[in-house]
Amino acid sequence: IEYISATTGTSYSYLSADWTVPPLPKANDGQTLFFFPGFENSLKPVSILQPVLQYGVSDAGGGAYWAIASWNCCLERIMYVSPLVNANPGDSISGTITSRCGRGRLRCPIWKVSTVDNTTHQSSTLKRTPSEGQVWNWAFGGVLEVYNVTQCNDYPPNSGVVFSVNLHDQQGRLILNPGWIKNSAAKGTMPGCGFGLLSTATQETVMYGYAPTYFLAGNWAGTATVVDSQDKSIYSIGASI
Repeated sequence: IEYISATTGTSYSYLSADWTVPPLPKANDGQTLFFFPGFENSLKPVSILQPVLQYGVSDAGGGAYWAIASWNCCLERIMYVSPLVNANPGDSISGTITSRCGRGRLRCPIWKVSTVDNTTHQSSTLKRTPSEGQVWNWAFGGVLEVYNVTQCNDYPPNSGVVFSVNLHDQQGRLILNPGWIKNSAAKGTMPGCGFGLLSTATQETVMYGYAPTYFLAGNWAGTATVVDSQDKSIYSIGASI
């Protein structure tokens, strides 16, 4: 649905992110929700390393509850995923992606992907997962990926998830300003649930779940201006009264 990402001409060596498990959705329609940061390669064939928080059922298992796992998916349709570990609303989650080669390696063959529930002190980790020659030059600070959503109550009843992210370059140096870019595929998505993105150098927010309301402003003599009360989008419409 939406993501915040950055790219580099070389590769990234390390990413860490912290976020909080949102409340349980009010409705259960068999939906699957994924929240994660990640590393991907920008050239095909594409695959991704990702510490994941999920609600619902996926190839890793799951159900109508939150759980964490670490993924390497899915070059040549091969998927590596660590065992699911249950998580609770309000738990503090940390995800890390780490090169096992040290600094300076463009194509490190082995990586560690770890997802940790800091509240329960449980974790789910891929300790040595292969890159299969991929160059991780595309970093994701925060992603919302969903399946089988039929109503806005299928999302958690809060405004979004905030990822606090640190990203390191090929030499292992912290990147102070990664140049995050906001990307949304939400236009035309049904149901439309007030999706949005906020981004700073270290905090990336994916927003969802509210049914937007509108107020009118301007001259009613033929046209009116409609303003979304949440994301401040502005529309012009014809007025008949």
